[in-house]
Amino acid sequence: MLLSDYLSPDRVFCKLDCKDKPDLINKLVERLQKSCPSIKKEEAVSNLLEKEGVFSTGVGGGVAIPHAVVSGLEKTVMAMASLENGIDYKSVDNEPVKLVFLLLSPQGRTREHIKLLARIVRLCFERDFVEEMEAASDPRALYDMVTAKDASNPD
Repeated sequence: MLLSDYLSPDRVFCKLDCKDKPDLINKLVERLQKSCPSIKKEEAVSNLLEKEGVFSTGVGGGVAIPHAVVSGLEKTVMAMASLENGIDYKSVDNEPVKLVFLLLSPQGRTREHIKLLARIVRLCFERDFVEEMEAASDPRALYDMVTAKDASNPD
């Protein structure tokens, strides 16, 4: 299992301008829906924001991993974005979020969902690499950077 199985270059965005967490989640789901029309935007946004209301998916180090289960999907999909300006995300370290990985999974894919979250977290352990991702200004370059780094880490 590699992130490249779930993330494609057209789902990577650089320097996204967002004012807050709901704005970010709305924009990412809207953009993800363009390549995955089966996503029900209202349900996805609602599920993501509901989860954020219970606990923040801001994992620290400027990274957030909003994730949810939604109906109507045939497979798990991802989007990723660096942000123009960090936003308050109520992260565990209270640092602004500048890098986001969004994950949507169909029902019944819990194991896959958890494995993907673990792969993303593993990528974000290296502060230097997170800073490289945040600095990327080209979506394809960011995609290549992330997928190459992920592929170098065995399961």
